[in-house]
Amino acid sequence: MKNKDLKKYLLRGFVSAFLIILSFVLIASNISAIGLGPGGYETTFSPGASQKFDFTALNNGKNPVTYNVYVKGELKDDITCSPNSLSLKGGAMGGFSCTLIMPNSLEPGPHKAAIGIIESAPSGGVGQISVLSAVEARLTVNVPYPGFYVSIKLSANNTEINKPTNIQVKVKNLGKDNITTQIPIEIMSGEEIVGNAMTDEKFIESMKEETFNVVWVANVANAGKYTAVANLVHEDKTFNASTSFMVGDLIINIINLTSEIYPGEIGKFNLTLQNMWSEPVDSNVEIDVLKNNTLLGSKNDTLSMKGFEKKDFKIFWDTPLQETGVYQAKVKLKYGGKEKESLFDFEVKNREEGKKMGMAAVFGLAAILVIIILAVLFLIMRRITKKSRKKLKK
Repeated sequence: MKNKDLKKYLLRGFVSAFLIILSFVLIASNISAIGLGPGGYETTFSPGASQKFDFTALNNGKNPVTYNVYVKGELKDDITCSPNSLSLKGGAMGGFSCTLIMPNSLEPGPHKAAIGIIESAPSGGVGQISVLSAVEARLTVNVPYPGFYVSIKLSANNTEINKPTNIQVKVKNLGKDNITTQIPIEIMSGEEIVGNAMTDEKFIESMKEETFNVVWVANVANAGKYTAVANLVHEDKTFNASTSFMVGDLIINIINLTSEIYPGEIGKFNLTLQNMWSEPVDSNVEIDVLKNNTLLGSKNDTLSMKGFEKKDFKIFWDTPLQETGVYQAKVKLKYGGKEKESLFDFEVKNREEGKKMGMAAVFGLAAILVIIILAVLFLIMRRITKKSRKKLKK
């Protein structure tokens, strides 16, 4: 193996990596350069039927661009578009249409195609990098299933303890036959069933969707996250869906406390709280710092949180601690006539120790990069060696 060949392959490898990174950067800068609407169409299968779908393209850039229309996916051979290219000035819109001639038969279920436009590649010299903007819309053809077949979607509003929540159930009949059905709902807290509800009974035509609404009163002991689960069983088939929602009480949970404190300096506590109430809450927080059960200082602050919000607060500690070591921080919350407190250990370290940890992380990252580079070089060397052996055999 010659040094000249090694340098050539290494140079190619580095150039390829550079071009890949550059391509990602250019792609990111072109993401919003083109628009296409609507985002998709959905239709029901009818053997041999012809349907036309209209689209509008938008050039979000400042310069004139020519876009080519393309189709891909399972149904691409059944779709034709006209015109097949658009020339748009900056900020201008243009339209095109696509016609689907459905095949004589398709398997039950959804069948999809992607209809898109892509920026026409500019003419350029050898070695020019061209990153083209493109955007796609989806066309879905639904073929009805034999017998009873539905899809279910759930949504539920956050609520408070002993207050109602509205559960919305959307059911689409994907079967060939018209049906009449109702949906049972279970309310779960973890693995435990804490409530039940049943929707009204409704008639749903084939390939149509109906919305069911049911109200469940949150007669539960604890605030927290709950799950509404729909399990519809029909003969040997089960159709299910789920959604999560919050049941609140006037409770603020103290999630965590971390610190950035160095001897003799103003420090900082990072306090994480979660409001379990559906309404905004203002609370007073007091942080007492202790060492060996001796109070060294306190800090008070007023904090505001939105309903069901989990939030991080930065609280500055302006009574410098002079010694390194382990301390305790007692966090006391007062809100709406309630009180809560938690005790956390934290450590005061010299900045040099923090720097050492930072340097250790840097060295660790550098070691990983070195290993990756060595692995790439090893693969390149092995490839060169294989090529050299093949040449020798010849």
